[in-house]
Amino acid sequence: MWLSVAMMSGYDGSHNSRDKLRLTGQTEFSRGSVRDIYTINNEYLVMVVTDRISAFDVLLPVAIPYKGQVLSRIAAYFLEQTGDIVPNWFIVSPDPNVVIGHLCKPYRIEMVIRGYLADTPAGV
Repeated sequence: MWLSVAMMSGYDGSHNSRDKLRLTGQTEFSRGSVRDIYTINNEYLVMVVTDRISAFDVLLPVAIPYKGQVLSRIAAYFLEQTGDIVPNWFIVSPDPNVVIGHLCKPYRIEMVIRGYLADTPAGV
């Protein structure tokens, strides 16, 4: 099953497409600023992390090549590494831009963390 999800026929590879995929067993679809999220059989989530970029909730016209792959691979790596410490939703990452996991009830928490590479901002 996961192999067929990874193949995603019709997806143009640029991950900028505004067309959504049609997956077998798909029951829901939602599009965020950088992720396309598919629910399969009300049991699994398929997250396609795209190269789209947003700033202050505005989708920018030019994507960053391979951004989706980098973010997806980092998430998959840490979910795999910590799965024996605490159970998580991760099942498999069959494609560099795709993470598949169990559908879970999320904790709705949002935070912004900012750091400075060289110095503190002026006036602080």
